[in-house]
Amino acid sequence: MLQFTYVPLSIKTGSVLKLLTIFICSLAASYTLQSQSLVTGFTARQANDGVYLTFTLVMGNTCLDTEILRSPDGVDFETVGIISGICGSVTENVSYDFTDEKPLLNRDNYYQIFLRGLGYSEIIKIRYYNYSDENIIALFDYQNNSCIIAINKTNVKNGTANLLSTNGNVIRSLPVSGNVFSFDISSLSNQIYLLEVIADNKRYLKKLPIFN
Repeated sequence: MLQFTYVPLSIKTGSVLKLLTIFICSLAASYTLQSQSLVTGFTARQANDGVYLTFTLVMGNTCLDTEILRSPDGVDFETVGIISGICGSVTENVSYDFTDEKPLLNRDNYYQIFLRGLGYSEIIKIRYYNYSDENIIALFDYQNNSCIIAINKTNVKNGTANLLSTNGNVIRSLPVSGNVFSFDISSLSNQIYLLEVIADNKRYLKKLPIFN
């Protein structure tokens, strides 16, 4: 007559969790390496007609159709464009470009490339500023008590930004380099201010209504 002996498992719960963690990290690392090996030079910059994207498909990789994906948060993506046809080459790197003509205005835009049959690229981020007919735009981040200022100019060197009261008194002054900067508004009282930016022998003015 056959007899069965019960042998309890000696694997502890902590060991199982450790093994699962190692497995998940390995999958993530594998995905990252795959993304990096497919696409290189993935960049985004603001252009007059939208966000201009460039990327290069590494030689040895080919696919059918390339989708341009965009997201407001880096999680939920939607297709904003398709480069149709066979992409890539077995023998050489192939570069592509695409312009997103309707980016999300005055907020972050996350982009990713989906190569059908191959996989996904890394995710990159750019904030698109909609100047319209203005030289300066202001974006308030009340949660972090800051105001982000963007100047409609490629690059500002050795500029100065002055926060003025409505009667012209200088409340705060700070140096400006580049076309985007921010300042803390936590100590400012609720009222309308004037922002004066002086750069490259030009003077820009904008009203700033601050209500914390």
